[in-house]
Amino acid sequence: MKLLFIEPCYFNFGGYFRAINICTALSRKGFQIDLLLPSNKKFFLKIKKTIINKNLTMYELPRFYLHFFIQGRILRGIIATLFGIFKKYDIIHAAMPVEFESNIPSLILPIFGKKIVMDWDDRFEDGVFSKNKILHFYIKLCEQGMPKVIENYCVANSVLGDLAKEYGANNIISIINGVNTDQVEVLDKKESRKKIKLDDNTKYLLTFGNTFSKERIFLLFKTLNYIFALDKDTKIICTLDPNKILENKKIKKFFNPKYLDRFIDVNYIQPKDLGLYLSACDASVFIAGDDPKEKVCFPIRIGTYLCGESIIVMNDVGSEVNKILEKYNCTVVDKDLEKLAVKTIKMLYSPTIQSDLKKKVKLAKKELSYDNLVTDLIDYYKKIIND
Repeated sequence: MKLLFIEPCYFNFGGYFRAINICTALSRKGFQIDLLLPSNKKFFLKIKKTIINKNLTMYELPRFYLHFFIQGRILRGIIATLFGIFKKYDIIHAAMPVEFESNIPSLILPIFGKKIVMDWDDRFEDGVFSKNKILHFYIKLCEQGMPKVIENYCVANSVLGDLAKEYGANNIISIINGVNTDQVEVLDKKESRKKIKLDDNTKYLLTFGNTFSKERIFLLFKTLNYIFALDKDTKIICTLDPNKILENKKIKKFFNPKYLDRFIDVNYIQPKDLGLYLSACDASVFIAGDDPKEKVCFPIRIGTYLCGESIIVMNDVGSEVNKILEKYNCTVVDKDLEKLAVKTIKMLYSPTIQSDLKKKVKLAKKELSYDNLVTDLIDYYKKIIND
């Protein structure tokens, strides 16, 4: 089976990780795949071909970044359409209905008899652009209108699945942002701490990743304030500057500045070093906001935490990720942040609790792996082709 996968996020950012992980898992099962995505360079005026493995080829498409809204999206949509017309594919799998790279070929290629699957992993209607009337109209048109035209939808969670059905799609499959079990290597804790010069007796938490949500930062610092107040020997390794965060007056009101020395800001963790940090720390922290967009988001970093076999400390906002991980009982979780802090400290000082959670994390890692998840996607593709 031959597949064209169109991903609007550029190399090594955001949805790229969902795309490359799905494509890699499918390639291991014998699929022949071309993956199209933008270059991560601001000015890149050619098409770069990279052979990932014998079944998977990646094409980085031209990008000219003049402004957030002007960076070659329509051009890439046209190029993707030409790939679909002139090369023989059994399925065209295009990600994100709001992006020109995906919606242009998705609207044109069915005229040529091509089978389209729209991949929807995040909702923008209630997001950061909702206050801009023109953008909000366009986003609403795409997110609510595309399911009326494209019947096949692959969603990242059941909330988006329900919306796709409500808007008109009638052939829907849910494939969450799972675990790439090859992403990081799980290492010995003591050796990892030695390599990055961490103290053996200190309790270390870890948080990293990109976020555009101010509420996430606010709630993270609120949680950490509770944790640090309970235990003087707990620190957090992070990829943010706490001093800059405290410029936010709302956070500055409640966060105790004496806790600033509990932060170890590493600025950025190289992908090759993720396993080292995940292995060295006692747990990873993910604090989500309580808004509609958060509930439909299945953060890619959750799969990274699971791959590193890290215990996850998280708040319960009734999101899809909460519901899925609840089945495995592999997290330290609570709706109340103060209670979550108490549970976290209890876990950090209990080898028994940690051992039990680690076993459950390993099970979740196995069952939520992309290699396992794409089995259903393959059956889904076959049904579309045969209909």
